[in-house]
Amino acid sequence: MSTKRCVSDTVSSDATSYACPVTGKPCVVLEPLRERMVIDLGHDGAASLTQDAVRFGLPCGSCYVGARDAHSLAGLRLGKHERRILISAPPSSRVGYRAGDRAKMLEPKIIYPDGPSRAAEEANRRALKKLEAAGLVELGRSYTWEQRASDNQQMPQWFKTKQARSRYSMMGRRYRTAQLTPLGELVVERCRDELESGKPIRWAKHIDGLTKGVSQPLGELFRQFSLWVGGVVSWTGFGAAFARTQEGRERANQRREAAQRFQTFVNSLAKEGGE
Repeated sequence: MSTKRCVSDTVSSDATSYACPVTGKPCVVLEPLRERMVIDLGHDGAASLTQDAVRFGLPCGSCYVGARDAHSLAGLRLGKHERRILISAPPSSRVGYRAGDRAKMLEPKIIYPDGPSRAAEEANRRALKKLEAAGLVELGRSYTWEQRASDNQQMPQWFKTKQARSRYSMMGRRYRTAQLTPLGELVVERCRDELESGKPIRWAKHIDGLTKGVSQPLGELFRQFSLWVGGVVSWTGFGAAFARTQEGRERANQRREAAQRFQTFVNSLAKEGGE
């Protein structure tokens, strides 16, 4: 999904601000956090966190972007490759956390083509891009050895044979991964019979329910964002552990403590329902 900056007259051009790509208004998650972000992280730290959040951390799929994509599903036709991908792709980490009974982070999964031919590879690429454009999956890349053991066990035998003969087999090669967006998971949950049987999906009867289902309250958006900030805290901890000098460790520890304070504040808003 696209989260490109879209500054309007209602949004400051300050590096700690961000405009929703759908409404053009200040982001409902970041805007209430700007002042506290600068207090805890400093202006440069807040600007850096904002930039990373726009690329990786904002729960846009559970907000206006997800609702927009749900409205746009009318007329979408899913072929056998799109259906195969939707059924096999794992839920996004945010959706897994939201579900409560799946609190473990779920990693993207390599999506293998239907077969070894170049035509199958091209069909797989087109299907992935089509689903990404529809807001149903998020794409990435991963090496095969980075995947979980259960995913590697699902690697097709033809792919293992092809990889063994490949000139990339020793140096490594990254392959397309996918995971469902919040909207994608809802579509799989509510339209699984049609996806598995190959029957056409009558979007008209689903769109209102999908739009309501994907749009989460502000407290939930803060909770999802807080999970991402927790990842930032962890990475900052690694920086402290592997810093080469005592001064570097102290700076990294200060950044981690500041990020922890900010995450605590975000958590408090989540518990209050965003009020």
